[in-house]
Amino acid sequence: MLGSKRSQEIDEAYPMALLMASMKALKRDGELVCEDIDLLGRMVDAMICKVGLMLPDADDQTTLKARCHDIIVALLERFRPGERKKTGADKSGQVSGIKRGDY
Repeated sequence: MLGSKRSQEIDEAYPMALLMASMKALKRDGELVCEDIDLLGRMVDAMICKVGLMLPDADDQTTLKARCHDIIVALLERFRPGERKKTGADKSGQVSGIKRGDY
């Protein structure tokens, strides 16, 4: 057994490394405004991992993926510079300002 510390080190060195590098590059280029980009990256990574665990048991994988995509996009939109419009889901679960199928 690796233990949680070693498992986290491996996760951060390989699968999460590309996500973190991308998030840091977006921050550096002014595309994301977030004081703690490492925390934001870890939270996005955790969301993606959780979805991966949920997909095999989902009744409708396509809908689950679309909803999860919308939620992650809405989260990241809150960290975009400039006019930060409020995003939220309507009664159908559609997140405002996000077109489904753009992924």
